[in-house]
Amino acid sequence: MRPIWRTASIVAASVATVAILAVGMLAYMFWPHCDGEEKVLATNRNGQSIVSVFKACTSIGTLVSQSIQLVSATGKRKNILVYEPNGGVIGCKGKTLPGVAEPSAEWTDSQHIRIAIAVLSSIVEKHETVNEMSVSYELGPVLAEACDWSKSMKGSNVPTNPKADISK
Repeated sequence: MRPIWRTASIVAASVATVAILAVGMLAYMFWPHCDGEEKVLATNRNGQSIVSVFKACTSIGTLVSQSIQLVSATGKRKNILVYEPNGGVIGCKGKTLPGVAEPSAEWTDSQHIRIAIAVLSSIVEKHETVNEMSVSYELGPVLAEACDWSKSMKGSNVPTNPKADISK
């Protein structure tokens, strides 16, 4: 027969091992795992570029965001537009919408940027000027408004300030 202290230490070591494994597994499940993609949409003669940055983070549920950024020749980034892309919704309230919409951007001249996106889920941040350049938009429907999701998704839409100048 084994001494009681030896049995107790084996039980304690087993419980500790299971607890450590459980904490590790829960941390893995709840810790967000993020992945992203970056595409250059346009470049100019000054070495500046407009890039689209897509990011998806998953744990219990998935958060998806996309931004259009101005990248200087030195690599400094400034958001022009931050939004939630359409996750494949093809219609609501009797309206048919494009399923997926890749953004496009161009310089119409040295001081003006044009951004076009066929459909968005919601707009988080939108600027009319960046680095003293004006920005114009050709945006399709915003699903949070078109489908009246803003009431059911309180807190997901950060108020925009279209007059904000982020050039400073």
